[in-house]
Amino acid sequence: MLEFTCSARDSFPGGKLILTRLAQAEAEALGLSAAPSGTLKIGVTASFDRHHLTCLVSSYLEQYPQVSVNVMLAQQISQVRPP
Repeated sequence: MLEFTCSARDSFPGGKLILTRLAQAEAEALGLSAAPSGTLKIGVTASFDRHHLTCLVSSYLEQYPQVSVNVMLAQQISQVRPP
């Protein structure tokens, strides 16, 4: 069994905070926002849309109101197989 030493266990929260702030700084430097925005395009069959997607999209839009969703319904999805 692997266990942390006392000093490692004590320094873990500080290290985690440093990594979080580093990720935030990188995102800001790249001009990224913390929350997604833009248009999410989804292609699905009508039956998948009726049974699964409606609830998922509603929940997603509640979390990320800056996103708009464009759902394209297809009669059939073709399977692409590698040569």
